[in-house]
Amino acid sequence: PGPFAWDWRPPTLILEAPLWAPDRLIGHLPGNHRLTVIEQDRRSVLAVDAAAFDVAFVQPTPAEEKDAPAVATKIHGEGLTLAADQGPAAKLGGFDAVLTAYNPADPDHTTETYDLDATLTGLTLPNEPPPALGRDVARVLVRAAVMGRVPPAALPAQSLALWRDDGGTIEARRLELDYGPLEVRGEGTLALDRALQPVGALT
Repeated sequence: PGPFAWDWRPPTLILEAPLWAPDRLIGHLPGNHRLTVIEQDRRSVLAVDAAAFDVAFVQPTPAEEKDAPAVATKIHGEGLTLAADQGPAAKLGGFDAVLTAYNPADPDHTTETYDLDATLTGLTLPNEPPPALGRDVARVLVRAAVMGRVPPAALPAQSLALWRDDGGTIEARRLELDYGPLEVRGEGTLALDRALQPVGALT
């Protein structure tokens, strides 16, 4: 095995391929999930229990592929409980996300390669450590685009470093947070510093 490995153990998987939509494959995975990530000598485990968890893969039609090749992954979840490394659990009422991967012929740092549109609702944070603004986050909305090709590498950190060094950035086109008395609305551009931490300007 290499320096990076992961193992996902889902419950029973039910696949659906509608005859009227041959470009779409839908997976239904309610129940208990266990994701283990091993990077070098560090092992992390995320346990997720979901009342509903659906994933749909949508391929472009031949006409769409000619103009803008892309593959969209749509994720929908309800009634989720999440715990990392057997720590205190968080609860999430609902989650919807669409991740679109583009495949431009010759991308540079100004080319959009991924697009994310995600909304979380009804998030209850773990009670340890006590959150400063309470445990209830009403809503989080993120609409963002990855600019520049993310090259493959042996470790995710190496891949991110190559993307950063080539001028890759994230365009945060819409950010919203409703957390207790705090309301945040913003947009901006983010990059990664030498330690792979996000830096940038948001307004």
